[in-house]
Amino acid sequence: MSTKRGQAHKTYTGYSIGCAVVWAVILSVVAVVYREPGQRERHQYLLTEKGHDLFAALVVLMHWGDRWEAAPQGGPVVVRHRDCGEPLHVELRCAHDHRVFEVEETESGPRAGLTHQSNS
Repeated sequence: MSTKRGQAHKTYTGYSIGCAVVWAVILSVVAVVYREPGQRERHQYLLTEKGHDLFAALVVLMHWGDRWEAAPQGGPVVVRHRDCGEPLHVELRCAHDHRVFEVEETESGPRAGLTHQSNS
């Protein structure tokens, strides 16, 4: 990879190309993305079905990073809706379509139908 292209990648994302390659390999190993050969040794990484299911969680993590770790102007990447161009946001909703705003509005417990299993 050329130094110029590598520097452009770092300027855009904030990460070195080496870091991006490591993440691409890790995500490939856990079957979240797959590599599709491109032109001149450039490969495109596309989401697998498993990766598509993880997409909302990735957007949430990006928003968290933008709030807590990014520079004052925000994070390096904005995910937008292709049709209207507006940035995405993720909402939590229950099965009755009630929006959940705070963790205090939730409770956790065993899934219905599960039985206790002893480790002995």
